[in-house]
Amino acid sequence: MISGFVIALAEDEGWTAANWTTLLGAVFAVVSAAVTGLLAYRASVRSNRDKIDADERAAERAEDQRRRELQDETIAALRAHLEGIITRLTEEVEFARKETARLRDQVNQEQSVSDTLRNRVRDLEDRIHEMGQTIADLRRQLIAEEAADALNMAMPSAAGEDPR
Repeated sequence: MISGFVIALAEDEGWTAANWTTLLGAVFAVVSAAVTGLLAYRASVRSNRDKIDADERAAERAEDQRRRELQDETIAALRAHLEGIITRLTEEVEFARKETARLRDQVNQEQSVSDTLRNRVRDLEDRIHEMGQTIADLRRQLIAEEAADALNMAMPSAAGEDPR
């Protein structure tokens, strides 16, 4: 409908094919410029989006790299700290082993001394017991001799001796 109106108006005005060609060329140039502008705009938007995406990815990679470096540093520091702890514990274990061996030797020596002293005490107890037996035997013998002397003194005639 509009195209028919435009064609009728153009025929009334005396348009020729050359005019139509010029008009169509101009319309085509305007449409081409609009399409080219639209495509350039879309390409620019895409380019900007791609650049923003690339920048974001680069920032993420940089952040990941910093995170990895921080993790590596943290792991290295923890590893060094743990190695220090392990070294100290190893030294303490070695010291404990040496101290245990020294104490074991000391206990063995003290046990040997204790056994020696125990044997000496037993020997002394045996001697004291023997001395007690000897003293008891001597006491009985002394009592027996005193009793015999007393009997001899009390009965001088039986033995035939003078009590004086």
